[in-house]
Amino acid sequence: QTAEGFDGMFTYEHLEGYTYQMINQADTTVYGCIDRVSWDIFKGEEKLRSVSAWSPKIDLSSEVEKYGEGDYKIVLNLGGPGGLSAEAITVKATEEATATGCATVTAKTGLIAGIFALFGIALRRREN
Repeated sequence: QTAEGFDGMFTYEHLEGYTYQMINQADTTVYGCIDRVSWDIFKGEEKLRSVSAWSPKIDLSSEVEKYGEGDYKIVLNLGGPGGLSAEAITVKATEEATATGCATVTAKTGLIAGIFALFGIALRRREN
């Protein structure tokens, strides 16, 4: 099943440092029984390694140490009786992106907490 409003086979979530959680949302009703799943990691056109798992955590620390920060292409390859399919996404592995990501989450959390606080005040006034 795919998430509502999601139009791809996968996405990812930044965890910390250079670690990313891949979120496989391939529609198994289209591809049938999926018997091959692999994630290929590229820097430019060079394939660095593959990971075989449905939704792995991918740590790019060793790649960043060797090849530097920047864009890494991650390709999800699926295979089964319904055929083969692949989809790619680019991950920007930088210290700045990591810091910005954390700050953005904190800002959103504060905004949501503020909305709930205002909602609570409005409900209390309505009850009185």
